[in-house]
Amino acid sequence: MTRIFISHSHSDEAIARKLVDYLFATLTVGDTDIRCTSVPGHRLPPGTNIESQLKKDISGDIALIGLLTQNSLRSRWVLFELGAAWGMGKLVVPILGPEANKDDLPGPLKSYIPVSIEDEEVAYALNDMIQALASNLNEIKERPEKRAERIRNEFIRELKAWKPKLPTPVLSQQKEIEELTKKLEESERSQPSEQQVNLESRIKLAQEELAEKQLENADLLKRISKLNEQLKYSTGVKIIKIFLASSSELKDDRSQFEIFINRKNKEYIKKGTFLELVLWEDFLDAMSSTRLQDEYNKAVTDCDIFVSLFHTKVGKYTEEEFLKALETFKAKTRPSIYTYFKDSPVKITSEVRSLLDFQDKLDQLGHFYTRYNDINHLKYLFDQQLTKLKEIEAASQIQKQTLEPSYQTKIEEKDSKINQLQEQIDQLKERIELL
Repeated sequence: MTRIFISHSHSDEAIARKLVDYLFATLTVGDTDIRCTSVPGHRLPPGTNIESQLKKDISGDIALIGLLTQNSLRSRWVLFELGAAWGMGKLVVPILGPEANKDDLPGPLKSYIPVSIEDEEVAYALNDMIQALASNLNEIKERPEKRAERIRNEFIRELKAWKPKLPTPVLSQQKEIEELTKKLEESERSQPSEQQVNLESRIKLAQEELAEKQLENADLLKRISKLNEQLKYSTGVKIIKIFLASSSELKDDRSQFEIFINRKNKEYIKKGTFLELVLWEDFLDAMSSTRLQDEYNKAVTDCDIFVSLFHTKVGKYTEEEFLKALETFKAKTRPSIYTYFKDSPVKITSEVRSLLDFQDKLDQLGHFYTRYNDINHLKYLFDQQLTKLKEIEAASQIQKQTLEPSYQTKIEEKDSKINQLQEQIDQLKERIELL
């Protein structure tokens, strides 16, 4: 039966192992007394319903240790486990890793006194944690083990050495810039000026190459968009307009979402549907007799689906677009509105408060929003919504019906052109992925 539950991110498995070793060295616990889902011997058995088992574990006579790093603070499971333990009145001990602080804890969990790796007396705090576990858990006692101090210090060293795992691969040019900059700093202290000049030159070249690739990526996306325009008018299809609203801080997610929509079109065009993605970038070169934002708002009223992405702030224009979509929905029962918040621990600033205020406003409106961890999670969530759209299903059914011979002949005549356009789009996508 689980007595000590370690809530953590699987990305922090190495740290979790050290913590399990420390608990074994200091408390009279067996293998079944500790639940740590990334450590062998303490994982969930194959075939287990994860959510049901976690609820069962947390509802028992347990204490929960939250191993909190920037990885775990982004995990919905960790937040679920912490919140459940708090709600059931369990002993909760947050252990804060590097770059994590008490302000990162959600809501009522801020009231718990954490063990912080940044604290000079972290070793004494861990000893106090062991005493608290022993006094709160029936039949669990402290061990007078001499090796406990050594294992505790190993855990401290592992946690202090924690580095964040990047959610997506970093461009090689960016890594090269960081490495060369480091070498340059070292050379300024000990190497001749000639080597410094050489390193500065290499850094500049790497930066220029990175900028060129970014421009090439943007150019390829524009070319894909134009080809999709040609493709959608090559045959009679149901066009579904999707307006994507977000601030510039989610530029990478916006680009990846656009690529995702283009890939879905390859599938949906065969079902008689074309997804037309509307982005504010498409309006940058447009002329308007009024402010450009009015053009965006008009596009919102014309769309079938409105998708908004938020991260650390809510800009006034993005909020304006959301309210315009909501106003249009109330009048016309369209567009369908999907709102997504990107999970990541952030410090409370005036911008973040705008995010929290906006979430409160959504709650008051009765509008449900969804959280996502990274771009792959977002694509999965939105793909699930696409499969539920009645417009796509209706267009698919029409395509399956027997077409008139004359119309069928016209479609067959255009098949070659469609295939050529689709091949060009696929080739451009492959080039983007190689950047």
